Amino acid sequence: MYPIHCRDRSGTQPFHLYKLITCTMCYYYLFPNLNVFHHTLDYNLNVVNTNYSAAPDVENETAMTQLCGAINDYDRCYLWNSCCLAALKCCQEQHRNIQTFTPNNNTLYCPPTWDGYGCWNMTPAKTRVFEKCPSYVTDGIWAYSTVGAYKDCTSNGTWWRNPQNQQEWSNYSTCIDIEKHHVIIFVDTTFSLFSIILLLPACVIFLYFRPLRIQHRIRLHLNLFVSFILTSILFIMWNNLVNRDHIYRHPEETRLHRNTVGCRILNFLISYLRSTNYFCMFIEGYYLYRLLAATFERPKTLVGYYIFSWGFPLIPSLIYATIRGTMFNEKCWVINAEPYEWIMYVPNLLCIMANLFFLVYILLVLVGRLQNHANEPSNYRRTVKATLVLIPLFGLQQLLIIYRPSRENDYAYPYEIISSIIIHSQGGLVALVFCFFNREVHSHIRKAFDRLKDSSVRPADRSSYTTTTQFPAANTRSFIHLNGHSRLVNTNTGQSAKNNNAANYTPLTVIKEGGV
Repeated sequence: MYPIHCRDRSGTQPFHLYKLITCTMCYYYLFPNLNVFHHTLDYNLNVVNTNYSAAPDVENETAMTQLCGAINDYDRCYLWNSCCLAALKCCQEQHRNIQTFTPNNNTLYCPPTWDGYGCWNMTPAKTRVFEKCPSYVTDGIWAYSTVGAYKDCTSNGTWWRNPQNQQEWSNYSTCIDIEKHHVIIFVDTTFSLFSIILLLPACVIFLYFRPLRIQHRIRLHLNLFVSFILTSILFIMWNNLVNRDHIYRHPEETRLHRNTVGCRILNFLISYLRSTNYFCMFIEGYYLYRLLAATFERPKTLVGYYIFSWGFPLIPSLIYATIRGTMFNEKCWVINAEPYEWIMYVPNLLCIMANLFFLVYILLVLVGRLQNHANEPSNYRRTVKATLVLIPLFGLQQLLIIYRPSRENDYAYPYEIISSIIIHSQGGLVALVFCFFNREVHSHIRKAFDRLKDSSVRPADRSSYTTTTQFPAANTRSFIHLNGHSRLVNTNTGQSAKNNNAANYTPLTVIKEGGV
């Protein structure tokens, strides 16, 4: 049950009028430039250029549905209803505040009130009181404000009034911390560029050296690298074309509010490519798992891996896009559409969970094979190190940010910073670990420089060299590669030895004629 009377900024009102007045206030405060209604003396809202009018009673679903139909904007209607419902909740809180408050006889107090946006409790005179910013005030922009809105109670026990219109006034300009949004965009863009700058030369290196590009694991790395590069490029585009636009321009002029086709396509591509990231990481884990589980038996072709990593994510992405386009087609699809968000979440989570299983399996197998050398602790250290470098490749660091706090939470801003670093730096970290810190890559680069040096120092001797023909090595041994270390395993004896050569070919050798 609601109290008989409640207070808004204009004074104390009977409840049946309070809910109409406050819901009308919500409309005019949230959409000052939207000329869909004008209010009448009997507290109804009349639709402009029509004879239809209705009371903005949020408890009357039929009336609110008809009024929202005149607005013809789902997102605006949602914000309006949220504000009206908050006003009703404030009425109940005012009643509880008065019932439970124990005043000091020597102190004046400002009364509990609804100011058009938020609810304020009874406050001692000469006090500035702070409240968290309502989500509908920020128009979809995360506030990240540690200050929130505030309201001043003057020395005579009344709320401070704006001298221009003599209305009680609250300050909501502190709700959106623009500087924090700049920081988040900067972090997103910086780490996306960091990944692109490292991934592009890594791809060139892998493709340039034939002994590298013929290896299945390198081809899978390239597959993952390409997905990271495309995702990073689209994130940079989104930050500059959509996020900055949403911060600096009037809400009704932004691409988000206009819900442009290009904006929706960009969102779809980002969702799809983010999903391909997870599936590419999954096939990296599955490939290593299969090598160990099938005694280093290599697949004959990687076509199935490519089709799975790029084709399967299209299924949930298209289903999700169809639902968004028909049921939640607003704000470039950034507004949460529960429970349909799980269409994209579930496949990605399954990929991460599968990779966690693969990592544990790989670690257990490698440790089990070291039992015969229990007196050599360095072997265990190398095994653990080689396994840990698989964490960024498998994307397991994203388990640290699997829970996202609500926008009203004090940890929302630190979470966004940490999340941006973890997500957008992954491509760069993988490129560093599996290319630039890889000993096998170093070996090929050194040989290339040596050949270049020899050709520049002794050009006259070039005709006295012949090159032996490349030939397949004996197919009785196989390799597993972890962080640049090639472990050669004899499938007949189970013995292992280190080898830095390619898995399927002996290296090219240069023999000088007339001697060794």
